[in-house]
Amino acid sequence: MPQSFTAKAPPWCSVSAPTQRLLAAVAQTWENTSISEQYLQQALAQPNVELDVLISAYRYYFYKNRDQMALDMATQVIDRIQLAEQWPKSWEALQPILLERLDDPIARLYLNAYAASGLLLARLGKVEAAQVIAEQVQQMKAKEFGAEVLHAILNPSADEEDD
Repeated sequence: MPQSFTAKAPPWCSVSAPTQRLLAAVAQTWENTSISEQYLQQALAQPNVELDVLISAYRYYFYKNRDQMALDMATQVIDRIQLAEQWPKSWEALQPILLERLDDPIARLYLNAYAASGLLLARLGKVEAAQVIAEQVQQMKAKEFGAEVLHAILNPSADEEDD
């Protein structure tokens, strides 16, 4: 595997220098999935893997259509945020916190990963679980999380079913 990559990770990515090099290598070798995934696995194997690495991994696997791996990584992002923020596990207790912090980047990241997990569940055929997540994220009244689109896909209107 080539080790000559010197590009830096994007400025939003706050990870160690060795991990930055690995993530840059993932991006630079994107077209060669077997090599890019090796770099990603190395980044995930770093001690005390950073949240940005988990985010990168779930997005990588999402766009590579590796749905179960993407779901596993998105779930790790969700769990890591819940633990760090000491948020409750139940949606009923968590929803008011998320609504209050809707402009907070960490709450938005949580909701993005949670909404993505709903889409991934749908792609994996777990429609009922995806439906629950779509309905929960819809309660946030923020269109940018994609819950309305997912809900519409999972619940086509009678007109759409006829097409």
